Amino acid sequence: MVPDVWGEVLKEVLRITGDAIIAGGCLRDLYANRQIKDVDIFCNADEFKHGSWEAKLRKYFPDIQASDLTIYQDGRPRQQDSGIDRHIFAIYNLERGDTKFEIIIGDKNTCSIERFDIGICQIFLTPNGEVWATSHFVDGMANKEIKIIDPRPPERMAERIQRLATKFPDFTVMGEVA
Repeated sequence: MVPDVWGEVLKEVLRITGDAIIAGGCLRDLYANRQIKDVDIFCNADEFKHGSWEAKLRKYFPDIQASDLTIYQDGRPRQQDSGIDRHIFAIYNLERGDTKFEIIIGDKNTCSIERFDIGICQIFLTPNGEVWATSHFVDGMANKEIKIIDPRPPERMAERIQRLATKFPDFTVMGEVA
């Protein structure tokens, strides 16, 4: 079910970070047989030991690019207001064949899918290839509900809910954007 390239890139990221998962929309869309925009790999910044995130990633992925949404690059602010969750420090873009990856580096909460703000996004792939989901994901898919668990950051939530409502027109939005 999960494309081989996803596991291959995840294994390389794990060699660098020690703590990473594939999670969110890519797995939801794979499960629901919808078009996949990109594959998000979430990494715990604490596992990057000493040295530059980007330099360590570039060792294995020479073509990696820092996203415009990157807040911190090697501990230094990159831009003032990125509009992304305060627990995320950096996002790097990578392509392998036709697949686009976002390597998302954040604090220890970044790899905790229970903290994901939309129920049908609470699904992840473990390093050993198992897919796990929360009850929010299971119930949301079964009941055709896009449930807002935690509307943060509110400035991005409306856009994300609109994208999901377009991708899942037969689902009902549950909850409100703050």
